[in-house]
Amino acid sequence: MAQAAWLDALRSLAFFCADGDASEASGLLIEMNQLLQTVPSTACMEGVKPIEATRMDALLRAEAYESAAMAMLDHGTGYLMSRSGDGHSLATVSLPRSGQEHSGSGNTPALALIGALAISLASQTMVAPSPSRRVGIGTRLALH
Repeated sequence: MAQAAWLDALRSLAFFCADGDASEASGLLIEMNQLLQTVPSTACMEGVKPIEATRMDALLRAEAYESAAMAMLDHGTGYLMSRSGDGHSLATVSLPRSGQEHSGSGNTPALALIGALAISLASQTMVAPSPSRRVGIGTRLALH
């Protein structure tokens, strides 16, 4: 898959995760996993990994959608998920060396996490990392 088509698919996936309902979680998880399997550049794969087909099938049969979404995150990827009392969810993902966090929302934690991951991957691929300089104790991007 060409990079432009892959990026369009990620953006579309994030949109459907934000607007989808719980019954669509299985299909959207499969779509994300397929996108991870067809990534146009291995540089995009740091911090994420596709799930083996038999494991994915087992997780989906058990309706372990959040576990399936989290299984796509590899070492070095940070994430945060929250759920409101009415069930709407928000997830934030920080891929290794991206220097930024990206958030997604959805009607379930799994949809929110997949949406945030899709946004993170699309953003990481579109923007070259800017140089950072030392400020105080840690390293962070300079605003000026």
